Amino acid sequence: MLDLVNSYNYDQLASWLKSINPEIATYGYIGLEFLKKKGIIIENIESQRMIELSESDIQLNTCYGCIIGVTERIEDVLTTKNINQIYLSFQQSGWIK
Repeated sequence: MLDLVNSYNYDQLASWLKSINPEIATYGYIGLEFLKKKGIIIENIESQRMIELSESDIQLNTCYGCIIGVTERIEDVLTTKNINQIYLSFQQSGWIK
């Protein structure tokens, strides 16, 4: 996802956003949010899908290291606070250019 963000690959992230796989759709959402932070305008069709996804109670498989895996609801992962925190962390680590 970060490679797509760094190369401004809106089309691929938008495609991920529409995936039936909830983890891939969530990565698409986060990637598009990151592009928005870089000044890219999100089209209406993707904005609508992002709203729907951010309100979803579908469970995601998430990883907190090699040993611990948990599930979280999409709506709990895609909060503004969480997205901002992730973005800042990636930016400070140099993973987002």
